[in-house]
Amino acid sequence: MLPRTALRNSRGVTSLLAARPAFMARATARPALAATVVAARPSVALALRAYSAATKLKEEEDFFAMAEDLPAKPAAAGKSDSLIPDGVTSEDGFFADELTHSEKPRKGKGHKSPDAPEDENATTALVPFHSLKGRMNADLLKALTFKPFNLIAMSEVQKRVLSRMPELAGGITQKAVREKEDAEQLAAREQREHRGREDLLVKAKTGTGKTIAFLVPGMEARVHQIDKIAAQPKQDGSIPSLSEQGLTRRQATRTHVGTLVISPTRELATQIANEALKLLTWQKENQVQLLVGGESRNAQLRNWKSVRYGRKDVVVATPGRLVDLLSEPEVAEAIATTDVLVLDEADTLLDMGFSEDLKRVLEHLPKQRQTFLFSATVSQRIKGVAREFLDKNHSFIDCVPANESNVHKHIPQFITVLPSPKEQLSHIVRLIAHDQLTNEGASKIIIFLPTTKQTMLTATLLREMSSSLPHRLSVHEIHSRLSQNQRTRASERFRSDKSDSILVTSDVSARGVDYPGVTRVIQVGVPSSAEQYVHRVGRTGRGGVTGGRGDIVLQPFEAGFEDALKGFPITDADVDSFKTEVEGLAKGTPAEARLNGIDAKVEQLLPLLDPAAIEDVFMSLLGYYLGKSDVMSQAPETIFEGLKQWTVDAGGLPQPPHVSPNMLSRLGLSPKRNSRGGSAPRDRKTFGVNRSMGGDERQSRRFGDDRPPRRNFERNERGGRSGGDRPRRNFGDRNERRGFGGDRDRPQGRGFDRGADGPRRSFNRDRGDRNDRPRRSFSRDSEF
Repeated sequence: MLPRTALRNSRGVTSLLAARPAFMARATARPALAATVVAARPSVALALRAYSAATKLKEEEDFFAMAEDLPAKPAAAGKSDSLIPDGVTSEDGFFADELTHSEKPRKGKGHKSPDAPEDENATTALVPFHSLKGRMNADLLKALTFKPFNLIAMSEVQKRVLSRMPELAGGITQKAVREKEDAEQLAAREQREHRGREDLLVKAKTGTGKTIAFLVPGMEARVHQIDKIAAQPKQDGSIPSLSEQGLTRRQATRTHVGTLVISPTRELATQIANEALKLLTWQKENQVQLLVGGESRNAQLRNWKSVRYGRKDVVVATPGRLVDLLSEPEVAEAIATTDVLVLDEADTLLDMGFSEDLKRVLEHLPKQRQTFLFSATVSQRIKGVAREFLDKNHSFIDCVPANESNVHKHIPQFITVLPSPKEQLSHIVRLIAHDQLTNEGASKIIIFLPTTKQTMLTATLLREMSSSLPHRLSVHEIHSRLSQNQRTRASERFRSDKSDSILVTSDVSARGVDYPGVTRVIQVGVPSSAEQYVHRVGRTGRGGVTGGRGDIVLQPFEAGFEDALKGFPITDADVDSFKTEVEGLAKGTPAEARLNGIDAKVEQLLPLLDPAAIEDVFMSLLGYYLGKSDVMSQAPETIFEGLKQWTVDAGGLPQPPHVSPNMLSRLGLSPKRNSRGGSAPRDRKTFGVNRSMGGDERQSRRFGDDRPPRRNFERNERGGRSGGDRPRRNFGDRNERRGFGGDRDRPQGRGFDRGADGPRRSFNRDRGDRNDRPRRSFSRDSEF
């Protein structure tokens, strides 16, 4: 029985129902079913076995034959010397240029870490994965070189870490490999044996394949950990029988943690868990536990304690949920047996304030363990964490050469300071149109916004403006108001979308999460810091892929952030000049008339916005920007006046919202009597009704005036469906804040109903071979 390796998408009925008018009241999302349990649900018989049930391959199917053992194949005429395997396209975004074209070696002399080879050419030469034959588990190697990864050559970080196998994971090089070693290979092996199972501090940029670099040693070490436990003598000193060793193995896989990976965000943790599942494609008995917030805590505990589904070969967790679950004795006891600890994106863990959580986790970890710390930067704070978590004799691997530019420096970047907030929406639409015209059929954009409520508002407005774009646009959104299950589905839909698409998101997607093929990053407003600006821009041009573009759009009161970007390769982009450029690209095409009507469409759209929703966005931006006055080099009063102007020019309000003197004092602003602007306090019974328009006119142009007070962006003239992934959007009643940005209720459907003893579900997709191999992915779209 072959494993399920294709990880295909299946857009079923519930996915097709996603395309809805944007100005409809969004239904409150029902609680998502548990989505963070173990990786595989084999039959009871297979779950109790301690061997792989993978099909035995024929001799001609030896995928790991060394290059010298294979007959040379003549190159086909006209074909490039590409290392990309058949069936894998460049749009997959997995292969960096230097890993797929042998005629393009990396140039330049890299900065040497303590373990760097003396020969400079050794650091630039391509090293194939099949060179690890005899030095790592055959099933893992099959997953890497055959299905599902189909990899050929290692990236720099993979080469530097995996070259230490198998001794890094506590293994021994096979005898057949040792007998063929030359003097140089013998010396390298003796050096590896001297190092043994060492701790590593690895400096590597995101998007360079470091997930495989730390998962492979962790999974290898798990095999040796269980073997060692099973072979331990009994209390009377006798050697356990094979049956007793089998029982010990089964128990140890459920009481001992193999590899514990701590990741800063749910999205990145989910991505790592999926990579682990793919690596375990040919090891059916192994399982992955995913412990993240936003999912059912009870469901995670049930699977943790389960005899059938409670294997802890790989545990991927976010710090908050892990600390929460450590209060459970079963979790604390298992974590205390952790064999390998991985801190991924360690600099982000510190930036997000997880220092205290990491210290709490450290208190529960065993002192005798192996630790890998991966970080894009090695600051003094990272060195402090290394002193706490790593052995004093740990090795440092630097995969970022000193003369290699940061990822953001090779990406064209542009900054636009708008003349007034009125041009904000129309300029964003033209940026999207420009990307569609310059990346025909391959436009993939991420828009970052400062707050959750502005993210929701912008996503709604872009759905309404999609008819003014050259091509159909799918709009996806991710923010903190969505449940983890909804965020995961949106992330996967955007990742797998092959048409022109856009992801409107807050900073949950700014670091670590990989979206292949992103052609442009648009930042609306001021990010939290210059470093966060870089992390956002880094969502495009990943893995050495050329192309991509970054744009940041600022209002007049935000222009002070330009000072924080001094030294960055950013070009000024004027609104009028860019408008002329876009119209020139569209001239003579069917999109010309649509693009010429963008400003008029915006003017028609603004009066239809719910003023209460605009007030909510205004208050969220006010709270955000008052904490960024030093980054923006602006006085709080200037920020306040600028945001009030935004509500009128970009939000369509007849006058700025009223803010009570008490609220101004709490925000650190001095109340001014008879100050300009400020509407009277709203009667909550009329919440969601625009008072600036006559009753009959408003009722004819708005949706649901006779309903109980709600906040929505709807207008009833959009009765039909339009393209894209368009769930309902509403801003909800103040007593039901979760309606603000929640996803639609999904009907109970096929493929996700789980009884007490039912088959394990897939978090990926609706797959026809579910019964053949009931494994799952943590982040893919399920139908339910």
